[in-house]
Amino acid sequence: MLIGSKTGDPRVAKLLDILELKYRVDAEGDFQVSFQFENNRHQTVFIRSATTHLGPLEIREIFSVGYESEGPLPGDVANALLVHNAHVKLGAWSLLRSSNSNHCYAAFTAQIAADTDPTSLLTTISAVVETADKAESLLNDGEDKF
Repeated sequence: MLIGSKTGDPRVAKLLDILELKYRVDAEGDFQVSFQFENNRHQTVFIRSATTHLGPLEIREIFSVGYESEGPLPGDVANALLVHNAHVKLGAWSLLRSSNSNHCYAAFTAQIAADTDPTSLLTTISAVVETADKAESLLNDGEDKF
């Protein structure tokens, strides 16, 4: 291991290995899994290694970017994503800001139990990447960036 490099949560690595999903661990220790769809689109999902606690619950975040803007999200895009939140079964749109630029990202995000099972992880990943990719295509005139 390189000095200062992070390793991902071994619980996530084990689940991804069981699911036979190829992944990489980024500098923050988060897992990245890329998917190729039949329509030649692709989408990357991020699975956070860091977890949070809510009482006795340990929660892990899974997200995929669907839109990027220089500066704040345009109002019509933000409103459309908020309306969309009311129509999804799992997850919601959230805003991520770049720490080293003025870029903002709309990411479809879901929280699951940190010690989830393989089937629940795959179901959540599928919901996140499919929702993010569909919105990306609609909001970016079919462009495939993420």
